[in-house]
Amino acid sequence: MMRDTPLHIPENHRRAIRATLAVLDEAMCRFELWGNGHEARSVLYSEENRLDANQRKMLLGSIRAMRGHLKKLRDDLRLERKVQDVSIAIWAEGAVLREAVIELGSRYLRRYGDLPDECARYLDQEVAKLIGHLERLSD
Repeated sequence: MMRDTPLHIPENHRRAIRATLAVLDEAMCRFELWGNGHEARSVLYSEENRLDANQRKMLLGSIRAMRGHLKKLRDDLRLERKVQDVSIAIWAEGAVLREAVIELGSRYLRRYGDLPDECARYLDQEVAKLIGHLERLSD
């Protein structure tokens, strides 16, 4: 239930609180997927959701309770909802991932020791292809 009188909180504090609670709420969205049985499956990454029915029920109940508390804080502190534009998220994560993938090139892998020439050429070609895919995703 919303407070009758607003709490007077400085704007810098409000932004810091909102940012942290938005990250917490975003994590609850991921946890909710797992509570509903979601398992990601891909080429080099997969999830095993070994939660049993009781654990899922408890997890989803805890998420509901936490969201109730988050709603109360949002209302009491007059916090604005963070709206994530998916296209911007794809662009931002793609940009970060692009830099990480670039460092799979032979020039960067030298820091781990010598790399056979054939392997270096192969990796450089494949890394260039991955970067191209990331750039298309970001576009």
